[in-house]
Amino acid sequence: MLKAIYQDELIVDSDSIESAKQQQLLLEEDHHDAGMNRISFTVNLSQLASLRGNLLKHTNPSFTVEFPPEYPKYSPPLVVKTTDLDAELIDILHTCLEDHSGEESMMKLIMSINQEIQTRNELVIGDYELGIREQEKQSESQPSKNADSKPIIGRRVINSPYILKPAKIKDIKKCADKLKLGGYAKVGKPGIIIIEGPEEGCHQYCTMLENCGWKYQKVQGEQQEEGPAGGSVDELRVFSGNFKILGKDVMSELIQLCRNAGLAEFFFTSLNMHDSVGGKVNQGSGRKGGKH
Repeated sequence: MLKAIYQDELIVDSDSIESAKQQQLLLEEDHHDAGMNRISFTVNLSQLASLRGNLLKHTNPSFTVEFPPEYPKYSPPLVVKTTDLDAELIDILHTCLEDHSGEESMMKLIMSINQEIQTRNELVIGDYELGIREQEKQSESQPSKNADSKPIIGRRVINSPYILKPAKIKDIKKCADKLKLGGYAKVGKPGIIIIEGPEEGCHQYCTMLENCGWKYQKVQGEQQEEGPAGGSVDELRVFSGNFKILGKDVMSELIQLCRNAGLAEFFFTSLNMHDSVGGKVNQGSGRKGGKH
């Protein structure tokens, strides 16, 4: 039943279950204790957020339990291993097991710890976002740059094997908006992101995604373009509007958007793809080139 509810969270030792079933049959036939093996499985809990300096980090806590032959009637399961659980969460784990000794306790245990993790995450993420807002206020209060300084716009093409989970898709836009980046994301398999905006924002984007728990992403191509002295990054943008999520199966739409912006060659070269139009780019009002 637990496996049906927590399909992604449970890692079950199928060999131990099969062995226990066989020994249970022997026990019923011979009417004596056959020294049954313990059944065990690992529970992958919700991601746990923490602040390390100004960076938001996520870990993947888990614990492994073994079930005595008498479970659940006489004894609670035994915790044999924990990963990325601090002392407070371990205390919650053991307290919950003791409180529900003599009854099925695993569902209550998983729900209790995940609820504590969710409460912590809300506090940690709240502190992180407060720190970001304070940094933005400090940045806005600083004197404007020298009129002779030259703006630099950055662009990145990022590839991921898949972008499927709604929370991950939300992170893509949330991080882009915070860094004032424009561009597009094609979700599904594969996932492709193209961003443009202040070079320092492009540089921080992948790190920010990693801090949200992303593991599989790779910058396939990058581009920098320097504007005239006294100009702004916004004057160098070729994508209009804010960052947008395009959806699945929209590769042709993404390619056309890049073509209209004058970035087809950058897009195809970054992903090592062949341009069926032969590399001809609709220049429109966009720019091609910049520093690679």
